[in-house]
Amino acid sequence: MEKMDFEVLKKRQRFFEIWKQRGSPGSLEDSDRWIARAMEELALYHGLWETGDVFQALNFKSKMDPFLHVTIRSIILRQLGEKSPPEVEQAYLHLQKKELSRQGILDSLGLVLADQMREMLAKRQVFDEEKYRERLRGFLKG
Repeated sequence: MEKMDFEVLKKRQRFFEIWKQRGSPGSLEDSDRWIARAMEELALYHGLWETGDVFQALNFKSKMDPFLHVTIRSIILRQLGEKSPPEVEQAYLHLQKKELSRQGILDSLGLVLADQMREMLAKRQVFDEEKYRERLRGFLKG
């Protein structure tokens, strides 16, 4: 079991609050609406969100951290919705033409984002948006 501090638990508790509020128009801020949408799309975690208990997440068995998965998915959804950077939508449409599932496409885009974020953190640098765009353009070559 991973060690959790109070701040991490508090941040994770926000996901459960968003889940409860997701059906109330106007109750969520813009960034929370994107998180709610990602939570709804990722059905494999619905059981976890329904518990309403952040401590249940400590025992939740999954290949991926549900909080990270939802966060990455919400960023990709927002980028698609805002068409910024435009390479996200271009890559999405290109992969869609290859008849990949929506889930598969979003997961592929999310992996690129997550890897770029990991690199940023490892090197303690700012997010390299140009490199991110370049990696997204890589989807257009195949």
